[in-house]
Amino acid sequence: YSGLAAGEDLQVENVWASGLRGENIRVAVVDDALEVTHQDLAPNVAEGASYNYVSDGSWQRGSPWPLPCTTNQTHGTAVGGVVAARDSNGLGGRGVAPRASLVGYNLLAFGDERNILDALSRDIDRNHIFNNSWGPEDDGQLNKPASGWTAFNDTLSKGRNGLGVLYVFSGGNGAWEGDYSSADSATSSRGAITVCATDAAGERAPYSERGSNLTVCAPSGRSTTPATAPEITTTSVKDKYTDDFGGTSASAPMVSGVAALMLQANPRLTWRDVPLILARTARQVDVSKGGWSELRSPLAGITGHDVLRYSHHYGFGVVDAKAATRLARTWQSVGG
Repeated sequence: YSGLAAGEDLQVENVWASGLRGENIRVAVVDDALEVTHQDLAPNVAEGASYNYVSDGSWQRGSPWPLPCTTNQTHGTAVGGVVAARDSNGLGGRGVAPRASLVGYNLLAFGDERNILDALSRDIDRNHIFNNSWGPEDDGQLNKPASGWTAFNDTLSKGRNGLGVLYVFSGGNGAWEGDYSSADSATSSRGAITVCATDAAGERAPYSERGSNLTVCAPSGRSTTPATAPEITTTSVKDKYTDDFGGTSASAPMVSGVAALMLQANPRLTWRDVPLILARTARQVDVSKGGWSELRSPLAGITGHDVLRYSHHYGFGVVDAKAATRLARTWQSVGG
């Protein structure tokens, strides 16, 4: 590879060294499946807490086995590994929050919009973070809200005993098709932490959608043929691994993992506090061409941060786990 830049990562190793690994934080992987028996995920899977939406022969809706029915359903297992592949076990790699708990909801395997509400509001007293590495078709069209997005109103006020659950969404991979993240109802919903993608050169990945709704970016692959930058290595089905996971599907679970580390550092953070901290600690990239604007923060008197920088390419910048967890420890909550 050529043209790559040093330091284009999450800055997470020092966070692990400080003792934060995601213990006691639970992340729901809302996706096509989750191989809860995978050797590198099973130690972190919350026993009996996953939910299967497929009812087909031996697969019964409501069982705690959101497993792949076919080898085409590998996406959620890859996402789960980015969040919380187990550390210190001599297997594969480690996730961003390698001791966080995982549950899997295979909503996408059934494909019924009526189940969105159920998946996004399930166990909101136990689930801290819902990772959603999915979205509507990348067709450049305005996407109308589904009925499920009304779940946000209750889960933001009632989840986590009133602190509110965190919804992390992929910003979308349709930039090549002219799609714009703000046109997708989920990623523009109240409470959504919407994630774009940068590559190993510290630039917007060519598929990553622009938008005024973007919160932060996280590293992912460039997804070009032939490959001009590395993709993401993570878990795959049948106890295997893959080295070609990418898109904003990979950047979103990185932010979910960082959010888990933040909540471990300060369990009293609300659903408003987390994106505010991410915005104030994100790292600015592509300074000359990134279309950055300076914004005066309406919370300057509360948080002590007067000016924020924002880009429709990068949101508030690339997530920085070290800076985010450091600020989380001392953050004065702005409430719910």
